[in-house]
Amino acid sequence: MTANEKWKIAILGELKSRSISEWFEKHMTLPCVLLSSMEKKDVTEELMVCPYCFEKTKIEYPTLKKHTVSRTCEHCQKEFENGCVTTDESTKAYFKVGRGYYRDNIIMTRANICGEDGILYIEVESVDLKYNVAKKRVVIKPNIIGYGFAFVGGRYRYMYGKASRARTANYSSYYHPEFFADESVLEFATEKEISNERILSDRNLMHVMYDLEMSAEKISVPGRSILARKARRFMDENPIVDLPIEIFNRHEYLILKLQKIDNLTHRFYYKGYCSSCGARYTHKNSGQMYSENKVHKCPKCGKGTMLFVEHDSNSKDYTVVDVLANKGIVIRRFMCYYDYKKQGIKIEAQEKDRIYINYSDNPEWGFSYIVKEGEDIWKIRKMDDIPYNYLKSHNLIVTERAEEFLKYTGFREFVDAHFRDDEPLHEAMTLKSMFYFLNACSTTTCLEKIAKLGWTKLCASYAEDITRENDIGIEPNARTIHEVLKLPKRLVTYITEHVNQNPYSSDVARIQNFYSIDENVMPEDLDWCAAHNVDAGNLRRIVRLLNISVHQAVEYLERVRVSQCFIPKSAVIEWYDYLNAAENIQADLSDKTVRYPSSLKREHDRASFKYQVIKDKNKEERFRKICKEYGETYSYESEKYQIVAPKDMQDLFEEGRRLNHCVGTYADRIAEGRTCVCFIRKKENPDQPYFTVEIAPDEERVRQIHGLSNRNVDRTRDHELYQFLKKWAKAKQINISAM
Repeated sequence: MTANEKWKIAILGELKSRSISEWFEKHMTLPCVLLSSMEKKDVTEELMVCPYCFEKTKIEYPTLKKHTVSRTCEHCQKEFENGCVTTDESTKAYFKVGRGYYRDNIIMTRANICGEDGILYIEVESVDLKYNVAKKRVVIKPNIIGYGFAFVGGRYRYMYGKASRARTANYSSYYHPEFFADESVLEFATEKEISNERILSDRNLMHVMYDLEMSAEKISVPGRSILARKARRFMDENPIVDLPIEIFNRHEYLILKLQKIDNLTHRFYYKGYCSSCGARYTHKNSGQMYSENKVHKCPKCGKGTMLFVEHDSNSKDYTVVDVLANKGIVIRRFMCYYDYKKQGIKIEAQEKDRIYINYSDNPEWGFSYIVKEGEDIWKIRKMDDIPYNYLKSHNLIVTERAEEFLKYTGFREFVDAHFRDDEPLHEAMTLKSMFYFLNACSTTTCLEKIAKLGWTKLCASYAEDITRENDIGIEPNARTIHEVLKLPKRLVTYITEHVNQNPYSSDVARIQNFYSIDENVMPEDLDWCAAHNVDAGNLRRIVRLLNISVHQAVEYLERVRVSQCFIPKSAVIEWYDYLNAAENIQADLSDKTVRYPSSLKREHDRASFKYQVIKDKNKEERFRKICKEYGETYSYESEKYQIVAPKDMQDLFEEGRRLNHCVGTYADRIAEGRTCVCFIRKKENPDQPYFTVEIAPDEERVRQIHGLSNRNVDRTRDHELYQFLKKWAKAKQINISAM
C-alpha cells in the first residue's frame, strides 16, 4: 500500500466515524412548521409548530416587519428560522437549505490521521430537512459533496472529494462558502500559533482539498466508483462507431522555423516544410515575424492552410458529431497532437468527453454527459457541467453518417449560419448550444423550420428552453413556421424584414405579446411601440379596459406625445392610472372625452384626487402611522440634501401636483404597506419638492426616482444628488440599481 492510499483510507474512515447530522442538529437554526397565518389590521397572527419541542405556539407581529421579526417558541423558548414549512400535522414536508440560505457550508474540525494532527474539512452543499409532526421528529440529511484534510502548519497534506480543482476555484472566487469551525479547530490554531482569521478565510486551503479526482465510495480504486460503473455500463449499452485517425488530418500544413533575424533590414529567415508537396526550402519575410495558427500558402505548390512556427509539435481540439449504433447521436471531443519532426505528420488523438443524445423510442435515457478522467476511466457528469467552449468550422467534424441522420433536423443550416465570416465571436456556436439543439431535435420538429430561416439565436434559445422543459410560448411540433411561432404569416415576414434578420427570443416574444392583445395589430403600430419603448403589458390593460384596438391606443398616445409633450413610455402608465381612477369614481368611460382626455396630466390628477377623497375614511390615519414608521427607517440627510417621509396624504397629493407626476395615486399602496414613498429635498429649501423616491419595503430596493415631469436622476447633471443617494442606500442597505 502506497502512502497516498494509506492517507485516503484513513481519511475515509475518519469521515465515517463522525456524524455530520449531529453537527447540524447542534449548530443549525431550524425552520418551523406553519399551520396558519392570518393578517388583521396590519398585524399578522401565525400558528406554528416548534421544530424543537413540536408544541403549537402563536406569534403576533406587525406585517411590515415580517422579514425581520424574531420567532421564539413560547414553550421551550428556542428561536427558530423565519423560513417556514407549510404543512398540516399529519403530512410530511421537506425544506431544503441550500445556496442563498446557508450557502455552501465548510465544516472544520480537528482530527488526527496517520499520526498527523490537523484539520478535517467537510463540504456540505445543502441540507435536506424531513419533518414528521405526528412522531415529533425532524430528520436532518446533509448532502456531502466533498471532503478533505489539510495539515495547517508549515506544510499541507490533503484529500479531496467529488469536486474538481476548477470547481473549487469557483467556490473561492464566486460562491464564498461559509466556514464553520468548532472549538477544537481554534484550540489547534492556538497551539500552532496560526491566526484564527486565516483559518476561517484563507481560500488557498480550498484549492488543495480537491486536488485528485477519485470516487468517494471506492476510494482506493477510482474506476470502481458508482459514477464510473454507471458510465461504463451506459457506454457498453450504447456502442459507438470507431473513427479512423485520418479524420483529424483535415489540413495541409506549412511549417516554418526561424533561423536568423537581420536587425538592419528587418528581415526574418526561415526553414520551411510543406506537408502537402513535401518541399523543404528557405524563406524570408520582411517587416514582421510570422505568427502561429495563421493561414498561409506554400510558395511552391500553393497549398497549406495552417502555419506552425518554431515548434516540432502542435495540438488542436476537435469536436466530432457521429451516429450511435442504436439510433442516437454522440458528440465526442478530442485533443489531437501533431508531431512533424521528420517525415510527414504523426497524429495522436486523446478523447476527453462524450455527450450521448437519444433519438430512439427508449424512454429510459434522454442524454448523458460522460467525462474521461484517467486511463479507461469514465464518469457521468451533470448536464450543467457541459462546458461553454466556442466552436469554429475548422474544429468541428460531422461524419457522413451524422449528416445523413440529421438531414431533416435543420442541423446543417444551424451550423452554417453560425460559421459565417461575419459572425462575431460572442455569438459563435458553443458546445453547449450545439448540444441543446441536437437534444431538442430528438423530441421536436420546430427547430428545423426556424433554422432554415437562419434564425440561429432563436434556435439556440428555444433549444435550451426545450431541454430544460421551460415554457417557451411556441408549438414544438407544428407543421409551418407561423404555426410554430403562433403568429400569422404577415407578422413572421415582418420580423424577418423589419425587426431582425436573426431575431432574439425577446424579439419574437414581444410580437407574440402584441398579437395576443390584438390579432389585427399592424406593423406600423409595432414599429411605433418599439421606437418609443411602449411595453405590451402596459398597453394590454388599456386595450382590454376600453375594448379598443392597439392602433387606436397608439393614435391617442401619439397625440399626447405631440400636443402634450408626454413621453409615450410614461404616458401609457399615466393613462392606465387615470382610467383606473376614473372607473373607481364611476366616470362614464363610454364618453370619448373621458376615454381620451385633452390634457392627460390634468385629468389624471383630478381623477386621482377625487378617487382619494372618496376612499376609506380611516385611510388617512393608517397613512400617517405607516409613514411615521418608515420615515424613521429611511430618513437621511447630508449638508445639502435630506430624505423625509410625507406627514399626511395632502403632502403626497401636493408632491404629485407640483412635480407633475402620479405619486398622488400611491396613497392606497402606502396605507396598505405595499410601498414606501419619500421626498428628496434641498436643505436650503425644504418645502420645495425636488425628487420623489419609491421603495419596495419587502425587497429593500428602490423601484423608481422621479423629479419634475417624471425626470430621472442624471448621473452627470445631478452628480452631487447621485452621490448622496449612493451614501443613503449604503447606510440603509437599499439596492438602487433601478435608479
